[in-house]
Amino acid sequence: MHHQNLLPGCRLIIFDNESTDATLIKAYEDISSDNVFVFSFSGNPDHIHCPSNWGQLYEALRRSSDYYAFFDVDEFLYCVSAEGNIISLEQYLLDCKSQRILCCPSHWALSEPLSEKIYHFCSDELLRGGKPVMSSEMCTSNLDIINHNVQLFGQLDIIHRCRGGLVLFHQRDLNPTQRIKVNTLKCLTYNFIESEADIHSLLAGSLDDIDPATFRNYLVEISRLRDIAEHGLSDSLRFKHGAITLNKEYNQIVPTDLKAADRLGVFVNNFPDLKAAFPPR
Repeated sequence: MHHQNLLPGCRLIIFDNESTDATLIKAYEDISSDNVFVFSFSGNPDHIHCPSNWGQLYEALRRSSDYYAFFDVDEFLYCVSAEGNIISLEQYLLDCKSQRILCCPSHWALSEPLSEKIYHFCSDELLRGGKPVMSSEMCTSNLDIINHNVQLFGQLDIIHRCRGGLVLFHQRDLNPTQRIKVNTLKCLTYNFIESEADIHSLLAGSLDDIDPATFRNYLVEISRLRDIAEHGLSDSLRFKHGAITLNKEYNQIVPTDLKAADRLGVFVNNFPDLKAAFPPR
């Protein structure tokens, strides 16, 4: 319950895509409270990020909250200073409210395979892929799907009403076997393949011509993670430059080199300077 601990008084809603696993359902029952809700729904989970599809939800968010965000189960948000200290998210959001900040785009940090501590950080792609914490003023059906920062800045010219300082640690590659299952399930759910055996056939050929690109990326990731699961992490896949280390014991994020330290400083103190990461509208 990482995010509940960050903001003890916040409302946490778990959007569950009709899970049937008994252990998971029991876990939901154990954590259910006045501030933790579990909502089960069917269909494409990405549609929940589209305000026009979920008008009542976004209207409720507008009326009942100051800021809101959607994160996946393998993503963990931290609020950091330019020096790398983990600081209070609650005070950060109170300051944002007083300054009329519309959006706090989190910067993705992608885990090194098999590691809970080391994360790739110095990449505009990771800034584009991070997820925004948005003011409830932005709960409007006029927006198209908003899941990642790049989608937000593709629709709105608000970079000078944004604030950096939120890092979203994505443990995507922590468990290669689990991630392979997730990507395979996505391919099955969206009818890209008919059975798991189709994955083996596709990986035996060239992936360059796979269309759409989303499924090509799933397959490339499956291929890479299968190799890690079978042979371990090769030295070439370790993050040597532009990385950060998450030290929970000392409440610190430690850059591994000057490149990462400079990036963190700019992201926290001068977010608009990173506007080149986003394509022109």
